[in-house]
Amino acid sequence: MSGIRRRLAGVAVTWAAVLAVVGVAVHPERCPPAGQAEARQAIEAAVGWFGANVDDQSGRFRYGYDAEAGTDIDGYNDPRHAGVLFSLYQAEAAGVVGAAAIADKGLVYVDRHTSPTADGAGAVFGPGRGAPTGATALLVAALGQRRRATGDTSRDADMDAYGRTLLGTVTDRGAVEAVIDAADRSAAGTRSPFAIGQVMYALSVLEPLFPGRGYRAAAQRILGYLATERDDAEEQFPMLSDHWASYGLAAMGEWGPPPALDAAVRTWIERQLGLFGVQVRYESQRQGGITTLTRGPVAMPGGVGTVGEGLGNLARVVADRTLVGTAASEADSGLDADASAPGIDVDAAALAERMACAAGMLIERQVRSPDQYPRADPAAVTGAWFRLGVTRMDDQQHTLSALILLMPHLEP
Repeated sequence: MSGIRRRLAGVAVTWAAVLAVVGVAVHPERCPPAGQAEARQAIEAAVGWFGANVDDQSGRFRYGYDAEAGTDIDGYNDPRHAGVLFSLYQAEAAGVVGAAAIADKGLVYVDRHTSPTADGAGAVFGPGRGAPTGATALLVAALGQRRRATGDTSRDADMDAYGRTLLGTVTDRGAVEAVIDAADRSAAGTRSPFAIGQVMYALSVLEPLFPGRGYRAAAQRILGYLATERDDAEEQFPMLSDHWASYGLAAMGEWGPPPALDAAVRTWIERQLGLFGVQVRYESQRQGGITTLTRGPVAMPGGVGTVGEGLGNLARVVADRTLVGTAASEADSGLDADASAPGIDVDAAALAERMACAAGMLIERQVRSPDQYPRADPAAVTGAWFRLGVTRMDDQQHTLSALILLMPHLEP
């Protein structure tokens, strides 16, 4: 009997160890409920944060804030400035009246920090030498949203000048130089994980406004490079979940005619959807307690926002018959579970769940009352998103844009 007891004890210890590992490594998802009304409130609160945190004289937004200490975080960043303008014009286009007026205050900073190229044909947002390519690209995206939201065409010439500079950053293979030198429009050999998607998006926005200027061919060249070469050529591992490229794909659907997505691009879209989906699932398992040890603290709000942006844009892509050649869905979600794109493997129900989960987490994590941070300036925290008591301007930018894109997919 002693031998049996020993064996039983051994089995019990083994199962205890297995269950302990499972308990540590596997966690349930928690997706707060999210509806369109709640998303709308969060969007309006985020726009209000930018309105309360912009300097009318300089056109700069509050860059960062430590709510625990009640102090500002120094620094500034031109790509993030352009990104904030983009999200605010995006909000105006989504019906948040007054968002564009707040963004227009930021154009003061843009106009003071735009440099012409040496030949006078192009323009750069940022210093004349060593400007990040993403700043100019995101400014084009922002001005495109401004044009869509307000109908104002007064900055079309500026957009085209920025676009001509961006063309010079695209290599013959479709890679993108990450730094612009106003003397020759690009700095050869520089790369960035984000600039390539940002430039692809900017060129995709410019194509229908200025056809025949080369924007279409350059954007398609970038897309082909992204889908077939970038990860190996630029040693990008693991594969980057590229929300800016997803904006570019969605914008290509507005071309006349739009491009046909080949097998390599469709496979790339599937992989992107998988990455965004996994990121939502992982983030939803961060619930404090033991998950802080196994999953870490919650991600930066801007990071979660980019995941929502990617899902929202790719949901539009796979449902767009002009891009994928299928009938448009009649479902409220915008997706057709029975008629996804040929060659694109999409689980529409899972995609809808992931979008709702991302929106729910963002809505729940937004600060609605300054009482949460007693030492903070109420204007610096109300309507913002924080991680470990700290926020930056892009934490509001990406979350705002994500909720705008995800809101149509939520329950009314």
